[in-house]
Amino acid sequence: MSEVLFPEPVVTMISQGFTTTRAFRWHLGLPIQCLASRTGIEVARLLVIESGSSASEDEIEAIAKALELPHGVFRG
Repeated sequence: MSEVLFPEPVVTMISQGFTTTRAFRWHLGLPIQCLASRTGIEVARLLVIESGSSASEDEIEAIAKALELPHGVFRG
């Protein structure tokens, strides 16, 4: 399995309490409305996920694809 290296700004945000989803979205400069459009997930639901609530497998897959990241990044 290939190892994914997180960019330093993402690591910093995660260490400050950001969820992985929010840290990568902010790092990429992607407005939440754009992520909603790319994933088909409503903004309100994305905000809940970004606040730390569990996401479904389908949501995780859609977010990973939209952020062009491996699915496994959102595990652990």
